[in-house]
Amino acid sequence: MDKLRAMRFFDHVGRCGSFSEVARLFDVPVSSVTRQIQGLEDELGARLLHRTTRMVRLTEIGEIYFQRCQQILGSLDNADELVANYQQEPSGTLHISCSISYGDHRVVPLLPKLQAQFPKLLIDLDLTDRIVDINRDTVDIAIRAGRVPDDRVVAKYIDDNNFSLVASPAYIARFGLPETVADMVNHRAIFYRTQDQVLHWQVQIHGRWQSVPVQPSLITNSAKVMRLWAQNGEGMALMPNWAIQSGLIGDLQVLELDHSLHVSQAPSLGIYLLYQKPKYVVPKVKAAVDFFILHLAGSA
Repeated sequence: MDKLRAMRFFDHVGRCGSFSEVARLFDVPVSSVTRQIQGLEDELGARLLHRTTRMVRLTEIGEIYFQRCQQILGSLDNADELVANYQQEPSGTLHISCSISYGDHRVVPLLPKLQAQFPKLLIDLDLTDRIVDINRDTVDIAIRAGRVPDDRVVAKYIDDNNFSLVASPAYIARFGLPETVADMVNHRAIFYRTQDQVLHWQVQIHGRWQSVPVQPSLITNSAKVMRLWAQNGEGMALMPNWAIQSGLIGDLQVLELDHSLHVSQAPSLGIYLLYQKPKYVVPKVKAAVDFFILHLAGSA
């Protein structure tokens, strides 16, 4: 048994749940896939897969082994890529994952310049607010909002992601101008919804966090829709400072209350560029990291 080959077969079976699909992918008979995985199970002394005539799924220990295999195979692939690309011109497919709103407004406009500077790069951009595991997923660099992630990943601060309260002149003419948090009880708000939760507004008064007393007029997962509703006078919104500083809010006015409003109790929020430290020596990754730090962090 070729253990590395068996692990690759097992990894792909774990992903797609089909021996025949893996056989087609590797251009080998189904019997070869079956034999390699059976040999792997025999060596380990454990059953990794439940097999029926209709489906193949991981056992409990198979799920644990599958996760470890992904880490091992990912490390091997990274090592191969490092050697293959060492001291070469940046080239190949650059996999970028970026949150939707920040990607649309700050990253996408820079991509033509990145492509012109490194013409051998093929950019594969995934705009998503889904959480990615840069240690496991096929991602070269990720750009995400939030706190500093775990220490297995290099995190470069590139932008402020704190928020300010904004409203349109039409809204202010209709509902008046709030001056304090207490005034907010008579006002309407547009809330943003992430994949996990609605970002209700919070305020810290005398060291204690509390909800802002405001009536929601809309809840949406679209920053564009939120901005349009705010511009139409349907409610106030908390917009990220990077969007305000970039002039992306049109005629919306920034409002000052007696206390700052927040969407998180974290002391400060930022936009971070994330990558695995060993991959920085790969020319395409180094080129992209340096490029985005220069053009995003440099203009923050």
